[in-house]
Amino acid sequence: MMEEHIEWLPHWNLQHLAIDSYRGKSCPSWLRPDCLKMLTSLELISCKNIQSLSFFEPPFPDSEESKNIYHLEVLHIRRCPNINWQGLVTLPSSLRRITLVNFGHSTDHFVSCFHDLTLLTYLKIQCELLTLIPLQVWISNLQSLEYLWVCWCSSLTSICVSEASSRHPVGVFSSLSNVTVSLCNSLLSLDEFLMPAYMPIVKIIHVESCRQLALLPIDELHSFSRLEELRIEGCPKLNMQRRMTLPSSLRKLRLINCPSIEYIDNSHLGSSMTLKGLSLRLDSCPDLISIVGAISVSEIQSGDINDCPKLMEITQPITRRPYWR
Repeated sequence: MMEEHIEWLPHWNLQHLAIDSYRGKSCPSWLRPDCLKMLTSLELISCKNIQSLSFFEPPFPDSEESKNIYHLEVLHIRRCPNINWQGLVTLPSSLRRITLVNFGHSTDHFVSCFHDLTLLTYLKIQCELLTLIPLQVWISNLQSLEYLWVCWCSSLTSICVSEASSRHPVGVFSSLSNVTVSLCNSLLSLDEFLMPAYMPIVKIIHVESCRQLALLPIDELHSFSRLEELRIEGCPKLNMQRRMTLPSSLRKLRLINCPSIEYIDNSHLGSSMTLKGLSLRLDSCPDLISIVGAISVSEIQSGDINDCPKLMEITQPITRRPYWR
């Protein structure tokens, strides 16, 4: 579909709009919040030539009216690589779900504009050009965020608090329960991000296939008092000389291809608080020496332990199916 055709399409009471494989360079003139006041869902898919979206340009700068015209709750942009987000971006505070996959350039600026998104519960980002996630902006403005998925961000080097912001209280992700960071091969550290102080009620943490990742706060894990599921997989450069400590709430643990982990130490739990019913998978952890404390083989509900040659206290391989995959 070309630009001259799409101009005839809109209906003023439109609530759900999906534009797929549009070949024009500019968005239609009616794609503005003041023209589509009832719009709750916007999807742009495979619009490979489009260069800008006027929908997110402030229609009434410094006006209360600009806060009252938005009803958009769902934003999905996928395979639109030429959108330029360098200009002023105003995202509606009504948003509840955002999915961004290969969504243009100047993406660092776009994700720094996540202001007043107090209703947002779901955020998924997949973008090879993204280099930085401004943690202080997200924590301060995404109080309702429950699900965060960051994947295939091959240029992402940092998820951190800026030096200037570190001098002031940053806040917390008070609702965040599910976090996945996967296939971010330039990312070096998650020490500043995966902190119990930032996400006090998180239940699921997955860190997978981040080939350059060196730092994880494994000695802080026991402070995630509600953590139920932990997966660390395919991160061969992790420098985990610190002892991994686990919370008593943990029910599923998966460590695969983590060559530098040496100790899983849960002696802090004491004899009265053991990790009973744990589903455990340990595979290709060649430096793992010992599991100290509250994990015992007899209490593993389901599991698979294999290719951990220094772990002499357990006869390998051990398989109790159905183990967690």
